[in-house]
Amino acid sequence: MPNLDDTTRRAIVNAILLRAIDGQVDHVRFGSFAELGRLYECNERTIARIWKRFKAAVAGGDAAGDVSSRIKGNSGRRGYDRVDLAAKVKAVPIEERRTIATTARATGVSTSVLQRLLRDKVVNRVTSWIKPALTSENMTSRLLLILAFIDERTYRFEPMHDVVHVDEKWFYEDVDKRCYYTVGDEEPPHRHRRSKRFIQKTMFLAAVARPR
Repeated sequence: MPNLDDTTRRAIVNAILLRAIDGQVDHVRFGSFAELGRLYECNERTIARIWKRFKAAVAGGDAAGDVSSRIKGNSGRRGYDRVDLAAKVKAVPIEERRTIATTARATGVSTSVLQRLLRDKVVNRVTSWIKPALTSENMTSRLLLILAFIDERTYRFEPMHDVVHVDEKWFYEDVDKRCYYTVGDEEPPHRHRRSKRFIQKTMFLAAVARPR
């Protein structure tokens, strides 16, 4: 049974007042609570509690008789201080903040709260890539390579129609550790290699050139 909103509660009070005998709030027509319970689809004891609150409020000096719901201030998810949580996350060394799970363990904050912080852009997920540590000689050679493709007459880059870039890529045929999601008594596939330290690799040779 859903909780009654404030408008419905006030309507119930008004309906009981219409059923009061000679306008006396302590004398209500017999069967009124059961009748209103059926009308508003709630238990008659709920009607009685609302009426009791109304009479107590009037007796306490509240002429209007406050019968508003008390659930609003005592229910719902408790709020959290985003500034405090952001400071708590920032205080953890960044190497311990690589996943939501490790961040939750290090900060003592639940993963669901961290997910909400991520959704609300309080916490951001960024990617860090390893960058080459170039020496002065490396940077000079790269600059000379770029300059070699500039036409000395027009100072524009060559179209590179006669250049083909060739590269090789190695791929392991398998990896030592694989994760599977199984159901019930399913077993993961059995995989065998002579040595997990020397898994066979396959090479792909790639050539890239401008279309002609």
